[in-house]
Amino acid sequence: DRVFSHDRTCRTPNIDKLVARGTSVPNVFVENSITAPSFASIFTGRYAGNHGVIGMVGVKLDPQAVTAADLFSANGYNTYAEMTGPLTPILGVDRGFSQYHFRKQQAYCFTDWGKDLVHRLRTGAFEAPYFLVVHFWEVHVPRQVQPEFDSPEFGETPYDRSVSGLDSYIGELIEAAGKDTAVILTADHGECVDERPA
Repeated sequence: DRVFSHDRTCRTPNIDKLVARGTSVPNVFVENSITAPSFASIFTGRYAGNHGVIGMVGVKLDPQAVTAADLFSANGYNTYAEMTGPLTPILGVDRGFSQYHFRKQQAYCFTDWGKDLVHRLRTGAFEAPYFLVVHFWEVHVPRQVQPEFDSPEFGETPYDRSVSGLDSYIGELIEAAGKDTAVILTADHGECVDERPA
């Protein structure tokens, strides 16, 4: 509803380009409504009850579960992850990654971390061929809306304005990665647009 709807209010020219030249799946059902189980499902193709990450605390990925990073690594790819939120290595979701960088939630795309990631992509810091997963936290509460996107033209809600700003950064990443890059953009679960901090 935020990206594919005709009456959306966010502006996403970079995501729109991906949709126009690729394949999109606008109607999906999330397997789980929280990040850690959702990402474990994305990484393994399994349901939470099968891969072991059924929550965010005190759980761990089943040692027998094969991850996307395992498969890429086995086929000669260098595997990198730039993660945040609850996706700590203690969950076991780092399996198969040669480098798994976990950052604080406050390291947003407009901070030094984001600038450094673009720089590393542009300067060949990721050895080809590579599989890179980047997890963002900008649209979670508290929503991160940069001043240049904090106006109604970029969205009616802070959520939509945050999506508009994140889209701009995604465009920078895609440009820095180069033409020979396949991009998969996904959300790990649905969001409550009217969600407010406790």
